[in-house]
Amino acid sequence: MPDQEENTAQKATADKKPEVASTSSMAEVLLKGDIKIFPGKPLPHLDRGAAKAYEAENKNGGKAYALICPDNIVPRISVVHKYMNAMSSALQKIVASGVVDWTPERREKYVFVYDGNPGKPLSTLKEGKSLGLKLDLVLNTVFHNLVDAVSALHDRGVSHGNICLENILDGGSATFENVMLGECLSVSSGFAQPALYETLERSMTNPLSKGEATNADDIYALGMALALMIAPHDFSAGMSKEEVMLHKLEHGTFNLVTSRDRFPGQIIEVLRGLLSDDVAARWTIWDIKEWMDGRRVSAKQGSRPVPKSSRPIEFKKKKYFRPDVLATQLYKDPAATLDLVESGELYLWLNRAIQVDEYEERYEAAVEQAKKNSSGSNYAERMVSYITMALAPNFPMVYKGNIFFPEHFGHLIVDAMAQGRDLNLFVEVIQGELVPLWASGRFDAGISIGDEPGKFETCRMYMLQKSMGFGIERCAYFLSPSSKCLSEKLALYHVRSSKDLVIALDKIGSGKSKPSWFFDRHIVAYLFTHDRQSIESFSADLMSDEKYRQVAGAIKIFSKIQQREKIATLPHLTAWIGGHIEVLVNRFHDRERRRAIKVEADKLMAKGSMQNFAELFNNARQIQDDTKLFAIAMQQYQNLKKEYARLSYDLENNKNFGRGVGQQTSTIVSGAISGLVILVYVFFQLVRG
Repeated sequence: MPDQEENTAQKATADKKPEVASTSSMAEVLLKGDIKIFPGKPLPHLDRGAAKAYEAENKNGGKAYALICPDNIVPRISVVHKYMNAMSSALQKIVASGVVDWTPERREKYVFVYDGNPGKPLSTLKEGKSLGLKLDLVLNTVFHNLVDAVSALHDRGVSHGNICLENILDGGSATFENVMLGECLSVSSGFAQPALYETLERSMTNPLSKGEATNADDIYALGMALALMIAPHDFSAGMSKEEVMLHKLEHGTFNLVTSRDRFPGQIIEVLRGLLSDDVAARWTIWDIKEWMDGRRVSAKQGSRPVPKSSRPIEFKKKKYFRPDVLATQLYKDPAATLDLVESGELYLWLNRAIQVDEYEERYEAAVEQAKKNSSGSNYAERMVSYITMALAPNFPMVYKGNIFFPEHFGHLIVDAMAQGRDLNLFVEVIQGELVPLWASGRFDAGISIGDEPGKFETCRMYMLQKSMGFGIERCAYFLSPSSKCLSEKLALYHVRSSKDLVIALDKIGSGKSKPSWFFDRHIVAYLFTHDRQSIESFSADLMSDEKYRQVAGAIKIFSKIQQREKIATLPHLTAWIGGHIEVLVNRFHDRERRRAIKVEADKLMAKGSMQNFAELFNNARQIQDDTKLFAIAMQQYQNLKKEYARLSYDLENNKNFGRGVGQQTSTIVSGAISGLVILVYVFFQLVRG
C-alpha cells in the first residue's frame, strides 16, 4: 500500500488556506459567553493533527485548553455525549464544545474545550520513538491509568482511536502518577494516529478514511504504546512506513516489537496478547484486567492463517509467496497487474500453488466483474481493485491509488469538497460495483461488513437524480452526517443544523454583497439529510421553474424552521426575501389588494417574522376571495365582450338594425313631451281662472 506519511491529510489542508490574521494581537474568543480562548497563546504540544490547541479559561477562571477543528475534517461529534459519561480520572474532562467566531481566520469554527492542564506528551521524554522506562514504573502508573481510561470508554460504547505516546500526557507531574490519555474527538477517528500504532489494515489506509476505531484497535494501540515505553531501542528505526507494514504482514507485529530487544518474561505474554494481528486471538480490556489481578489469561483460538504457496509468483521483478503480500503491490502498476491477469499466470498460481478453493472462486468472480465493462478507460484500475479484494478480503478498498474503508468514504468526499478538488473518483466508486463486491468477499471470509453496502446502494440511487437535493452532495452528507454544510454561500459559517442555517443566512443578509438566492445544491442536500421534514413538503416548489413558487417555497421552509426552533427574529433574512416577493404580490389580481399586501409586507420585514410572511402569502381565504372575484369579473368581461361582438355584427350587417327601437323610442319621447305641454297649459289656466 502507499507509503503515506501520517500527516498526508494534514498537509492537504494547506492547499486552500483561509485568510489568517496575526494571532499575537488577537483578543480573546468566547465560547458560550463565558469560556475564554486565547488565539495568541498556541499550545503546539497538544495539537491533534490539523486540530490546533490554544490556552483557554473555563467560566470560573480555571486553566483549560481548546482544540480548533479544521473545516475539511469531520470531528467525532456523534460520540461526545458518550465520552462525557465515561468516568475516569485518566480521561480529560470536556468543559464545552460548540461554534465560535474564530477571529484569526475571520470565520466560524467548531471547538472542543478541555479542563485543566494535561501536561506534556510522553513522546517528549526522549528523542526517538522508544522511551526505555522501567517496567514496574510503567505498569504501576502509566499502564494502570491507561487501562482505567480505556475501560471507562469501552464501558460507554466508545473507542478512543488515538492511543499513542504523542497523545499520552504526563498530567503535569514527573512521577507519572497523573498520566492522562489525550483527547480523541477533534478529528476523525484515527486521523492523527501514527501508522505504527494502527493494525495492519488501518495502517494502509488514508488517515481520513480508516473508519471508526474498534475496541480491538484500541487494545492493539495500547500494546504498541506499552512496548515503546519499555523498549530500550526503537524497533522500527530506519524502516519506512511500508517496510513496517510488510514486516507486520509477513512476520507479525509481535515479531517486529521483539526484533531488537529482549523484554522481561513477565511482559511477553501481555505483548503477545495485545499485539496479536488476529483480532480473534487479541486480548480484550477484561483480559488485561484479569492479568493485572494476577490471573492467567486463557489462550484464544485464532482464525485460519493466510495460505503460503509452494512456489512464488513474480510481479515487477519481485517474488511473492502469499496472496495478501502480492495484493499490497498491485495498485502500483495497473498495467502490469492487467497483464498478470490476462496472461492467466495469476490464476495458474492460485490454482496450482495456493490450492485453496475460496481464493480461486473470489478471483474468478473478480475478473468476471471487472470484464463487464472492459471497454472503459478505467478498466485496469477496476481490475486492480477487484483482484486486491479477491486476494486479501480483509484489506481496505483500493481504487486509483486511493485506499479507504467505505465506512468513512464520506469523510473523503467532504475533504475533497472543502478543498475544491475533483470529485470524479467518488462518483465512479459510488456508481460502480466496487463496494458490493468488497462486502461480498468479506462476508464470505467471515469478516464483519456493517451496513455500508446498503448505504452505497442508497447513494447510487441519489446519483441517478440530477435535481437539487441529490447527486454527490446528498451522498456526502448522507455518508458523513457530522460534517458541516459545505455551501460556498456559507464558507464563513459553521452550519450543522437547519437552525444554524437560517441564523447564518440572516447574518449574510445583513451584508452588502449577499448572494442573489438563498439555496444551492449543498444547502438543499444538507436539509434533506439533516431536517427532511422542513423541506420535503416544499421541495417541489423550491425546484420549480416558476419563480413565484421558488419564493413561496423558501418562505415556507424558513417559516417552519423559525417557528420550530423558536428563533425570535430574522430581520435581515426577511428583508432579503422581501426583495423577491414582487412575484408573489403580482399573483393577486386586485390592484387595491396588491397595494395593501405590499404595504403589509413592508411592515413585516422590520419585524423579522418569517411566519407572518408565510401567513400573508399563504392566506387561503384571501387567495380564494381574490380568485373568486377575479373569476366573476372575468365572466362579466366575457359577457360584455360577447354583447359588443353581437351589436357590432348587427350594425354592420343589418341596415334596419335599431330603426324599430328608434321609432318606439321617439313615440314615447313625443308622447311624454306632449303630455308635459298639456300639463303646463292646464296649470296656467287654473292659476288665471
